[in-house]
Amino acid sequence: MIKAKVDTGNTLKEPFSGNPVIVTDYKFIKYIIPAELANYFNKNTETESLKKLKNFRFIPYNTISGNGLLPAFKPDKIKVLNSNSINKDAYVAICNNKFSNESYHALISIDLIN
Repeated sequence: MIKAKVDTGNTLKEPFSGNPVIVTDYKFIKYIIPAELANYFNKNTETESLKKLKNFRFIPYNTISGNGLLPAFKPDKIKVLNSNSINKDAYVAICNNKFSNESYHALISIDLIN
């Protein structure tokens, strides 16, 4: 389980499907992500090997501090505990930077709890 904060400013969408994107800290998800993705963050693999993963995408982002691409995958399901809903149409993007607030480790879109 990962503690998340609902971020009304999180408007990230997977570009092809339009599905919402959850942004999470690598440190808290590294044990449940595909090995190829973990290897990418540990600098043990090239970007090309990631393209072979099922349901893998690079999600473009734009913030005040810069822009870039976040590696992301689509899990089988996502359960948001406080909303009683199970969403199958979202991606999880992984950020290698710590969030400024240590009380949560992911940012979710309001779309996932409505």
